[in-house]
Amino acid sequence: MSSLLVAMVAGVLSHVAGAPVAGAVLYGGGAFIGWMTLCVTVLTALGLLGHHSHPDE
Repeated sequence: MSSLLVAMVAGVLSHVAGAPVAGAVLYGGGAFIGWMTLCVTVLTALGLLGHHSHPDE
């Protein structure tokens, strides 16, 4: 959810700064991918992602 918020803010700020709509959408998409990658990397490093529980354990 935070990635979507970051993408929307980045896209709007880019458009306000003078970028055309298509450029602002691409800028927002790049911000989305960057923020999502950072979040997944941090959560994985903290051990909060990637842990699978097995009923046998």
